[in-house]
Amino acid sequence: MKVPLSVLNLMGQTGDFTQVELKEQTFQLENYLEMLLHYLRLNHEQTDYRFTKVPMKPLVQSIVRKFAPLFIRKGLSVTVDGDATWTTDEKWLGFALEQIISNSVKYTKQGNVSIQIKAKSIQISDTGIGILKEDLPRLFEHGFTGYNGRRDKKATGLGFFLAKEVTGRLSLSIHVDSEIDKGTTVTLKRNDGA
Repeated sequence: MKVPLSVLNLMGQTGDFTQVELKEQTFQLENYLEMLLHYLRLNHEQTDYRFTKVPMKPLVQSIVRKFAPLFIRKGLSVTVDGDATWTTDEKWLGFALEQIISNSVKYTKQGNVSIQIKAKSIQISDTGIGILKEDLPRLFEHGFTGYNGRRDKKATGLGFFLAKEVTGRLSLSIHVDSEIDKGTTVTLKRNDGA
């Protein structure tokens, strides 16, 4: 949260900013605050899970719309294919998907992000910078930012950690495949046997 706050502070002092830059920094700050609030809620014994039948495509499309300004600014294309209805908690699954899609947008400079929805899985693939092989085993550790996060100094080390925590509580598994300069694929799979 320090980076967007510092940038907003500097913008206020200098008056040298565009409306787009202001919106982008505000959006980042809102996402960090949302992440923090979910993190705090996740650590309570009585988290507010509410399992209902959730159509996946509208959920994913709403998350893509949330990140649309970043997709547009970076010139990235995004596709959402397939559909399924899962019995899950819409709010918490949406939060986990936001963390994954946010990383895809953040670490993809050009190309695309594609999301494939199936009856038992959701796959998010990007043509981003990829994740070092040696970073993959630690990707879900609390506070781990890896090479990319240290280089860009924008990572919190919470996104994949929170996605893993949430998906585990929703009876989903999460797996990441990645290749440097080719991209990353994150797969969420249902473990409910349905």
